[in-house]
Amino acid sequence: MNSKWNKTIVALCGLLLSTGCSYFGVSSFSMDSGGSGSGSSDRECLVDVWLDSNACEHGQVWCEISSSVSRTPKFKYAINDADQMGRVKSVIINVFREFNDGWSSNADFIVIATDTNDPKAQMKPTKVYDFGSPSETIKIMDGSGNTLEGMKLEAGMKYLMNVAVSADKSQTCGVVFFTP
Repeated sequence: MNSKWNKTIVALCGLLLSTGCSYFGVSSFSMDSGGSGSGSSDRECLVDVWLDSNACEHGQVWCEISSSVSRTPKFKYAINDADQMGRVKSVIINVFREFNDGWSSNADFIVIATDTNDPKAQMKPTKVYDFGSPSETIKIMDGSGNTLEGMKLEAGMKYLMNVAVSADKSQTCGVVFFTP
């Protein structure tokens, strides 16, 4: 895939997050307020997330994983009411590092399906994805759109992972975690 296409994907991912694909954007995400606009920390979320088998609290729009997550995490998500959410068209994951008591506006990592145009090729619920050594079905890029061989987080850092599931009823959830 050419560099122009990669930069387009990065721009689209940033646009989705900055406009708040569901209820909040990265720039306004706050652990205290639970987000901005009509979103709130107690809003029901239909997506559950696990990192290295550490589960986020069921049904929360954001959560913090208290156990450390490996530098090459394994990821899984589930939809807890598939009928209410509808058909999944895409799954986009962005990972941001903590910066000045908030979150960097530049993604460290972007995770998407290798074939972004095929809804059937998107990341599947309940399947475990090894971000340290990804399969050929997902692509991991840095914030500049360069394809990486895998995700390697920095030691001793705090991160925010936004998981945006575009469906008939789209959902975005934020997962705060740290590395050892």
